[in-house]
Amino acid sequence: MKIAHLTSVHKQNDNRIFYKEVTTLYNNGYDISLIVAGGESKRVNNINIISYSKLNGRLKRIFKTSLIDMIKICKKVDADIYHFHDPELIFTGLYLKLIGKKVIYDIHENNPASILSKPYIKSKLKRVILSKVFNIFEKLSIKFFDAIVTARPDISKRFKHRK
Repeated sequence: MKIAHLTSVHKQNDNRIFYKEVTTLYNNGYDISLIVAGGESKRVNNINIISYSKLNGRLKRIFKTSLIDMIKICKKVDADIYHFHDPELIFTGLYLKLIGKKVIYDIHENNPASILSKPYIKSKLKRVILSKVFNIFEKLSIKFFDAIVTARPDISKRFKHRK
């Protein structure tokens, strides 16, 4: 079985993604690829790391790096399962489900709470509105995924999801 882990935010050697998840899967006999924005493509411990350019600017990163570029690479990899780690990859995950792939969303943080503390969103009202909209969007999106993984109990409590 071929599994691809996707991240557009984390580094290639992220402790949780590379060492705890990807390496563990490889050690249990799975064919693993790690697709990551930034860095260089290489093989590390027999794991295929596929890197692509990471653009500056949030909107460019969200639409070009996290959607268009990631989808192109996912099509080339043609994995059985795609396991993604960043909320900006939700649209990519939904696309992969649409074409019949199994998709896992790995939620590392309480994203709506995180939005409330973003200093680059100057208006408190905008932060509150974005937080609420993202909360609804994330909860609706996970219904389409085959599984979710939550990093902490407080994140698990946000979801009434049996997968």
